[in-house]
Amino acid sequence: MLLLLQAHGPAALLLLLLLLETAAAAPGPPLSHSPWKEQAPQSPNLGVDVAQDASRGSEGLAAQWNPPRCGVPDPPTSPGSRSGRNRQKRFVLSGGRWDKTDFTYKIVRFPWQLVKAKVRRVIAAALKVWSDVTPLTFTEVHSGEADIVIDFTQYWHGDNLPFDGPGGILAHAFFPKTHREGAVHFDYDESWSIGNHLGTDLLQVAAHEFGHVLGLQHTPVSKALMSPFYFFRYPLQLSEDDTQGIQYLYGKPKASREVQEEQLHPPEVETNEITHEQAALMWGTDKNKIYFFQGRGYWRYNPSTHQVDNVYPRRMADWRGVPQEIDAAFQDESGFAYFLKGQQYWKFDPVQVKVLDGYPRLIGQDFFRCSAPSNAF
Repeated sequence: MLLLLQAHGPAALLLLLLLLETAAAAPGPPLSHSPWKEQAPQSPNLGVDVAQDASRGSEGLAAQWNPPRCGVPDPPTSPGSRSGRNRQKRFVLSGGRWDKTDFTYKIVRFPWQLVKAKVRRVIAAALKVWSDVTPLTFTEVHSGEADIVIDFTQYWHGDNLPFDGPGGILAHAFFPKTHREGAVHFDYDESWSIGNHLGTDLLQVAAHEFGHVLGLQHTPVSKALMSPFYFFRYPLQLSEDDTQGIQYLYGKPKASREVQEEQLHPPEVETNEITHEQAALMWGTDKNKIYFFQGRGYWRYNPSTHQVDNVYPRRMADWRGVPQEIDAAFQDESGFAYFLKGQQYWKFDPVQVKVLDGYPRLIGQDFFRCSAPSNAF
């Protein structure tokens, strides 16, 4: 280029400037062909995906960040299936039901984090969630065959549904009328805990999987126990959707069971009228369980019927470790109940259904930071 300029002088320089100006003005490729633009997500599509996830329930946009969940596949969605009104028929078609109401269960292996006795209590409590609203009964056996077989295992374990280590898939179970009916598998590598946020709550996951064993599918109803995604809720309770589903399959509790409970816990008062109550407790995730206490008995008030349940009053012995003649009661944000009497209080664990060890304690010392009483005379 330098030799060209030297040979032709100013005319060559002028020609070069014209060529450069023409090249600068030439149009480039359209923006729609930009590689970055083609790979960028389109905002209209993103809006559709978010709306679809939100419409499925399961705690809003749970699927967007892949929280821990049950390993049982979700049922196929169809128009009109978002409402709980269609859920009962789907249970029957997807899971079927057992032809019995009295079940045996066996625990094959246990998680390493928890002692066996606690695991057995939690499994029994998880099954009781379902037996409380149905005529079903569950009895543990330690040998031989069982209707429900519970195992803590890891990765590939023989059913083509491998676990994935901590997080992700927590457990899975098999429906009635299938080749593995009654099998319940928990991921051994999870950090299993009981009634706290320190790990994965075994009670909630177990109760969910037992719902599958009994024939229930996943539900899109928010806050239901049978939602596919794990969210810690305490204390554990069935939603109205869960209750309607299981009672569609097996019916409501038999009246004879209520009679047997009354015989085991005979009330001291022959009426369900509440007079001169000493304390009241609003309990549950939504504080929708209301209990009234008086003397040696207690009543449960049903807000939906605006009446006291007809199997009450019951004896205070049901609240293991709580004294009679309490003065007050309340629930904390973690679901524990506190019972106050005189200068002492008792902390009640709804999972183990008893007062925690180390109680009673002094109200003034723990709640008001009063100094410990002196033993000097």
